[in-house]
This record gives sequence, structure tokens and C-alpha cells, in this order.
Amino acid sequence: MAHAPIPVGAVSDREWFAPPFGEGIPLLQALPRPRPHSGKGFPSYIRGRRPLLRGVLHIPRLHIGGLLLYPDAMAHQHRLRHGRVSEPGRVYAVTKCTANRQPLLCAPHPAPSDVADIIFDALRFACGRRWIAVAACVVMPDHLHLLLQLGREKGLPVLLGDLFRFTAREVNRARDCTGAVWQAGYFEHAVRRDEDMEAQARYVVENPVRAGWVDDWRQWPHGALYPDWGGWPLPVDDL
Repeated sequence: MAHAPIPVGAVSDREWFAPPFGEGIPLLQALPRPRPHSGKGFPSYIRGRRPLLRGVLHIPRLHIGGLLLYPDAMAHQHRLRHGRVSEPGRVYAVTKCTANRQPLLCAPHPAPSDVADIIFDALRFACGRRWIAVAACVVMPDHLHLLLQLGREKGLPVLLGDLFRFTAREVNRARDCTGAVWQAGYFEHAVRRDEDMEAQARYVVENPVRAGWVDDWRQWPHGALYPDWGGWPLPVDDL
């Protein structure tokens, strides 16, 4: 499925960086909101979220910014973040799952999906800003695979955190519902410089083939290999 390019300015920084805190939640209303986005870099929602997480560990689960958080999962995600380093110019393989692995993103067969289009539009926007370059991506019913190169402007955890909060809000708006879209946290692997990039990219887009839904990855409408979203790799000036 071809995704028509959209202007970089079609999604404003205000929309992209809207605070992730839900409306009408008494527990959150008393908490200070992050400072308005200055237009330079990402606001750190991590700093704004930590006091909240420490104060609600007794709550069985909590929805924040389209993410489904559990106390045990929070501790697990803290372990995942231990030792995580963002290196400009490095290529990362990223996997993100939906909340409770629900098939929210697309059907398990070739069919149009407005939700998958929202994710592709958000990635295209990030590529247009030179925050990342995408070598391969595929949207599956309950998870997303990305192979991306990180630019120098944004750290990987902050960039992906804002990406998933933005897509969660837009997905809920498109589905006219509320609730968690993404599971908290993600898995990432820093691709070694001696690894075969072509093989890594093909492995990503061939996920639907391995699942038995299509015979060729090109038949899957929610995959892209070296998409024309700003070029691959990033220019040296952006690293």
C-alpha cells in the first residue's frame, strides 16, 4: 500500500508534544504539567512522570498517555532501561507491542487500516524533521517493528516515548474511544556496524510472510523497505 507524502508542517509540534496526561482523572489534576514546549527539542515527560509512578504503585494498573502500566511491568521496564544508551548515527531495531497484545493495529490479512496509516504518517513526520531515518518498518496486528537510524537531536527513549504517545492519542481519536493502545516500554537492539543491514531490513518486512499471512512481503500493505521519507542513511550533518 503506497503512503502519499505529507508536508512536514501538517502535524504541529503542539499536537505532537501534547502532554500525555489524561483529562478528567482526579489523581492527575493536582500534578504539575510539563512546561510548554519551547520549540527546541523534546520536553522531558519522563521527569514529569516519575513522581506519579512512585505514588501509584499500589494501583493495579494505570492508563497514562495511551500506555498501559502495571507495577510489575514498571519494575521490568526499569530493568530494560538499565544500561540503555542512545548513540547518534547508530541503527536500532525496535519492537513495540500493543496493550495486552490486542490486535488493534490492523487485521491478520492484507486489508486497509487507518490505524497503520497513522503510525506511518507519524514516522514520516519524524523522518522529515531528520530525527530519524527509517530503513524498514512493518505494522502487525499487535506489534510494530522498526529499523531506524537515530539522528543527533533526540535521544531514543524520549523520541520513541513521544512517538508512541502521539500515535496512541491519534489512534483513540480515530477509533472514537479511550484507553491504552501501547504496552509500556519497548525492546530495542543496537545493530552492530559489522551486521548485514540488508538482511536486517528484510527480516523486518518479512514478518507477515513468517506469520503465514502473505507469500511475499510486498503483498502486506503495512510494511515499507527503505521508504522515501527523507532518505537513508541520514546526512553526516544530522549525526
